Amino acid sequence: MADEHDLFIKREIDKIYTTHPEFGYRRIAVWLKKYNNMTINKKAVLRHMREMGIQAIYPRKNASKAESGHIIYPYLLKGLVIGRPSQVWRIDITYVPIHKSWLYLAAIIDWHSRFVVSWEIDDNLEIRFVLNACKNALKQAYPEIMNGDQGSHFTSFKYTNLFIEAGSRKVLNIILLLKYILKVRIFLLPSNKIILSDKYYVKDAAHHLKMASP
Repeated sequence: MADEHDLFIKREIDKIYTTHPEFGYRRIAVWLKKYNNMTINKKAVLRHMREMGIQAIYPRKNASKAESGHIIYPYLLKGLVIGRPSQVWRIDITYVPIHKSWLYLAAIIDWHSRFVVSWEIDDNLEIRFVLNACKNALKQAYPEIMNGDQGSHFTSFKYTNLFIEAGSRKVLNIILLLKYILKVRIFLLPSNKIILSDKYYVKDAAHHLKMASP
């Protein structure tokens, strides 16, 4: 665990970030010096923010990057009408400040009902607590779409294979197909056939997908 001085700095960063989530580490370092009379190297602020799992929130390209070797999946929610439970689930990770420390929260929300399907808390950002949240959620239902960012947790093979093995009908973040259709809009039907956006059918999709039957 961090020492008292590091925890104090993190709490001050947290206060600034809560009010100004658009601030990056450079602006937070300037703010700390100007308003808190704390001279902290901007690289140290960056390190603390990474340990806290936070970053500036503003529109930009490649805001969240997958690790090397992870597959990048297409975004399929644009224009989609969400009209029933378990049609789309959303998973996110955030941090929760507590006395002298902080925890990380992974939560899965049903976008139709806004119901929190599952959640897990841990004191580190290892993938274990994310997988546990997903396993608990899959005990209740299977989503047609599992929506997450392209960060390392949600593009990892452990995460994607969890849904594949569960037999979930997926169109995002779990479909492992031949390379030539990876960049195409893909819809997985209960019949295990794949419909591509160009109206062509790929039969025997189970041959290309490592899927268990629901």
